[in-house]
Amino acid sequence: MCNEEPIICRRHWPNGQVKEEWSEVNGLKEGWRRFFLESGFLFSEMEFRNGDGNGVIHEWRADGSLRLDANLKDGEFHGSYRTWWANGLLMEEGVFDNGKHTKGFRYYTESGELWKEVQDDFIAPPPFSSTDIS
Repeated sequence: MCNEEPIICRRHWPNGQVKEEWSEVNGLKEGWRRFFLESGFLFSEMEFRNGDGNGVIHEWRADGSLRLDANLKDGEFHGSYRTWWANGLLMEEGVFDNGKHTKGFRYYTESGELWKEVQDDFIAPPPFSSTDIS
C-alpha cells in the first residue's frame, strides 16, 4: 500500500528488466508512468495526477524516433496531438477536446502530403494501456 509519501512501483519482464515503472501517493498514480521493452528501451511515458493520465504522453520507436507527442486530461486525449511516420514525417496532427477530435484534425501520407482533414468531431481510441505490452 502506498502512503502520503511517493513511492516507486515496478513490474518486471521475465528477464528481470523493468517493464513498467510509476510512483504512487495514497494508492494513486502520481508523476511519470513509464513503459519499457524487454530490452530495457523506454518506449512510452505519461504523466499522472490523482490517479489519471493528466499531462504529457510520449511514445518512441525502437530506433529512438518520436512516434507520439500528446496531452491527456482525466485519462483522455486533450489538447495538442501529433504522431509521426517511421521516416520522421508528420502522420497526424490536431487538437483533442476531452477525447474528441476537433474540426481541422489533419492526416498525412507517408510522403508528407495532406491526405484528409476531419470536418466533424468523433471519439478517439483511449490512450496506451499497460495491457498492450503484456
